[in-house]
Amino acid sequence: MLDNVSIMMEDKLVALSGLKKERYESNVEVFGEKHAAYFDEMLGIVAESEDKEAAAAAIAECFVTQVFDAYSKNGKVKSRLQMDLNYMMIYYFFPVMLLKEDENRTLICDAVRDKWNEVFRTTINYADYETIKSGFKRKIFGFIIE
Repeated sequence: MLDNVSIMMEDKLVALSGLKKERYESNVEVFGEKHAAYFDEMLGIVAESEDKEAAAAAIAECFVTQVFDAYSKNGKVKSRLQMDLNYMMIYYFFPVMLLKEDENRTLICDAVRDKWNEVFRTTINYADYETIKSGFKRKIFGFIIE
């Protein structure tokens, strides 16, 4: 299940540097296309399962464990790296999952968020793509124009 899913976090430095509204829009599109197979697999597993909550929990366990194992050393993740991984989840993973037109998307997001917070000892939450995109403001000479 979800073989080598930690590669979703590989391009974190590129995806998070110089993040502005236009760049965010294109980055989300690229992230969604590049990792569409993983998102489709997650949604398919839950859709085919009789116990959808258990399936979502299994997906969360698999995903979070693989990411933690890939980026931890001696059972710990450096604070800067932890912040980057959290931002990748908040800016990319959750919004792309929520863009999928599937009834199980929030179930998966809830399970992944809860497992992420447990394993990484943090308190992230998620928002949809439109909410995050609307948070970007354009300034000219210090005045917000958008």
